[in-house]
Amino acid sequence: MATIVGLVADLLRQAERQGVEVDAVGLAVPDIVDETTGTGIYSATIGWWHVPFRDLVAERTGLPVVVTHDVRAGDVAEVRRGAGRGEERFLFVPVGTSIAAAVMTGGRAEPGAHHRAGEIGHLVVCPGGEPRACGARGCAETYASAAAVARRYTEATGRPSQRRWPGRPPAPSGTKRSTPWPTPC
Repeated sequence: MATIVGLVADLLRQAERQGVEVDAVGLAVPDIVDETTGTGIYSATIGWWHVPFRDLVAERTGLPVVVTHDVRAGDVAEVRRGAGRGEERFLFVPVGTSIAAAVMTGGRAEPGAHHRAGEIGHLVVCPGGEPRACGARGCAETYASAAAVARRYTEATGRPSQRRWPGRPPAPSGTKRSTPWPTPC
């Protein structure tokens, strides 16, 4: 967490050198986030538990801090400036290292009752399937995230993807799977 707090402090120093006055800090972090307390509850992707981002950054910077889920932040951006502009209801589903969604209703990105709204990468699509960093098996993210697709491409072709993705390492050199897709459940 020192890296994130240090990065924010560095960005504030940069802004100051450029004559930009900063009034507050906004952080968008992945996985499960309690926006009310500014706490990162859990991230299987990065590996943190109960990190008080808002308090840590506020203590270091002396500024007010708002913490949100990265995909909910993307949803808000799309509604304000992008494809969802002017829409009362909007669904945003980016696929990247993870798979998540955000639902905008009534002009507000919905966090859900337990801060888990939109965590569709955790849906089990193949019971007993491949393991995932969260400890579950057969999660959608294991099969359909950009990281999973890149990993399966490498396994199928023997050619590494241009980007290093977290998760299971690629198949040994010279090994090819008959198909890049998982066997049926």
